[in-house]
Amino acid sequence: MISAQWSAKFLFKTFIDARTGLITWSGLALWLNESGSLLTTISESETSLVQLSPPVLMIGLTGLILLSFLMAWWHNSNQRSETEKALQESEARFRHVISSISDHIYVTEIRTNQEGINHYLSPNIEPLTGYPREKFLEDWTFWQSLIHPDDRAAVAAQREKFTQGENNEAEYRLICADKKVIWVRDSGQVQRNGHEQSIIVYGVVSDITERKKAEAALALARDQALETSRLKSQLLANVSHDLRTPLTTIHGYAQLLTMGAHGPLNDKQSETINAIMDSAKYLTSLVNDLLDQAKLEDGKLKLNITTFMPADVVNQVQANMSVPAHTKGLTLITDIAPEVPLTVPGDPDRVQQILVNLVNNAIKFTEQGTVHVRLYRPNPTHWALQVSDTGIGIPAKHQAHIFEPFRQLENSVTQEQPGSGLGLSIVKQLTNLMGGYITLKSEVNRGSIFTVFLPLDIV
Repeated sequence: MISAQWSAKFLFKTFIDARTGLITWSGLALWLNESGSLLTTISESETSLVQLSPPVLMIGLTGLILLSFLMAWWHNSNQRSETEKALQESEARFRHVISSISDHIYVTEIRTNQEGINHYLSPNIEPLTGYPREKFLEDWTFWQSLIHPDDRAAVAAQREKFTQGENNEAEYRLICADKKVIWVRDSGQVQRNGHEQSIIVYGVVSDITERKKAEAALALARDQALETSRLKSQLLANVSHDLRTPLTTIHGYAQLLTMGAHGPLNDKQSETINAIMDSAKYLTSLVNDLLDQAKLEDGKLKLNITTFMPADVVNQVQANMSVPAHTKGLTLITDIAPEVPLTVPGDPDRVQQILVNLVNNAIKFTEQGTVHVRLYRPNPTHWALQVSDTGIGIPAKHQAHIFEPFRQLENSVTQEQPGSGLGLSIVKQLTNLMGGYITLKSEVNRGSIFTVFLPLDIV
């Protein structure tokens, strides 16, 4: 500690670190007593006395001050040199990144008088447009002159968004130097320059010509597919209508023959007439499916929504399908749960069509065992029809496609069974049309379970 007999004549706080060359303005205090002795305080624990005459002391202090300034200048100069070097390296890295990007990057200032200044344009503007970069730097409106006439309104709207301080993106066409037309996506982010009362736009322009070509090709393919589907549906409808009349006639004459209208029939004749009637019924059913499919695809099938008793539908289907089930040696079981409402909304004819198709499929692909029809209420908002069987089942790889039109499984059992492959497709479409959905659980050689969920409240 400094003794009280010393009095502070002046305080100089400059300290030069010989190890680093840095200048610190603290850590050294000079104290002068009445006899001219100088006390140099390095810290509170170390002191030393130096006997200096006033002239020598002034010279030493002056030299120390000059040395301090020289060291400070040297340090600042060295630091500035390192900063400039780091800035150059950063700029080089920035240019390298820009050159590796195929997109064009720009920084444009839009002023209140609608004049603009291009502060930065990346070199990629040249391969993008075919024009030299200097042409755009000299005249900021030159870019506007390249915009396709049909797209200038969209670009004007984008610029208006920029002037309002809103980020924006637009897609438009440019006419390049070689007269080639390209599509670009122009994305800009806005920053308001408060000092200059202007808008700075930081933007990226990307060539999206190939993407636009792909989109156009996809749109063309979609339109062609829709037209093909429309023509197919129209053809199905026309052919189905044309087939209905002769089929009705064949079926009518066959019934007259079985009734003995042209005399009694022997056993062989009766067998032949029954075969004709069975074929006529099958073809009529096929024509009806084709007509329904055509209407569903065109969105022309209309539902007759009313209130009906679902139990009556189940009982009617059981009565109609018991004979074909018994013919194959199968047991057709129906189960009506007590919690099912007495009446439900929907189209009773279409609900019966759904159930008939499911039961018919179950009988067709079951060689032995049972077909079980269940009517129940799975939750407060739906009622359900479930048809399960002990048939051949559906492989997992085919279950995702089983509801597609004209889709049939490729195995020996299904190939022996006649059908158009429209039954399950119509079931699903009718179910969806009534606001419901259908699920499938199946295991090969164990059977299948189809469940149709229909809403209790149809909007």
